[in-house]
Amino acid sequence: KVVGGIKEQTRQAWQDIKDNLEMMGGELKHIVMIRYFLARREDVFDMRDEMYKFFEEHEPDLRAHPRPATLLRGVGIDLQEMLIEIEAWAAVPRKK
Repeated sequence: KVVGGIKEQTRQAWQDIKDNLEMMGGELKHIVMIRYFLARREDVFDMRDEMYKFFEEHEPDLRAHPRPATLLRGVGIDLQEMLIEIEAWAAVPRKK
C-alpha cells in the first residue's frame, strides 16, 4: 500500500530495503549501488533529506561513504500514487 508524500515513501522504501536485506542475512552496509526513480523532479531535495536521516539512524556508513548511485527524475512509475522507487544492490558475504 502506498501512503504519504515523498518523505514518508522514501522512509518506507528504505525500511523495506533494510528489512529485506536482514531477512537474507545482510545489512544496509552491504549496499554497493543505488538507483533512485522519482516521479516528480521537485521532490529530489525532500527525498535526499529523508534518506540522510534514515542513514544516520540505521547505517551512518551510507552517509559517510556514499555508494555509487543514479537518480532518474521525472519518470513514470507503475502506480500513480507512487512518488519514488529505490533499487539497491548489495553484496552480502557468505556465511561459513
